Amino acid sequence: MKKVINNLVFLRQWKFFILGTLLAILFFLLINILISIFSNELKDLPFLKDKSIFFIFFLTVIFAPIFETFFFQKIIIDFLKEKLDFFKPIFISSFIFALFHIYSVTYFIATFFLGLIFGFFYAIANLRKDISPFFFVVYLHALLNFISFILNDILKFSYCQ
Repeated sequence: MKKVINNLVFLRQWKFFILGTLLAILFFLLINILISIFSNELKDLPFLKDKSIFFIFFLTVIFAPIFETFFFQKIIIDFLKEKLDFFKPIFISSFIFALFHIYSVTYFIATFFLGLIFGFFYAIANLRKDISPFFFVVYLHALLNFISFILNDILKFSYCQ
């Protein structure tokens, strides 16, 4: 695993950006496919039920990625990275991230894995020094939330039919 981390750290900036984007989307789609196969417990999130489409967009695509990246990756991982080995802060951050998204067991598991992706890329970008880990993860998070927004709120696609 150390070799993989080293390769990612020394990958050209644009290749790292494209690889991170593609891997995040791939894992996101796999997680959503698994949710649709194994669960029908996740419907609309109750606190967004009667909100306008503009409010939902602002909250999920702009506000949440900035706030959550700051709290779950920047504060938690940056605080723990000097005290623990490479992966422990990522797991701790992911677990806390999932706890804040415990709308259902399935959603908890899905957000834990998304938290691992965000945490991993945050930690790698932190080692690189040529990419802001904060802005890179905000970008990944916003992109995935935007895909969810389009599927769920615009196209009204439902995993649970």
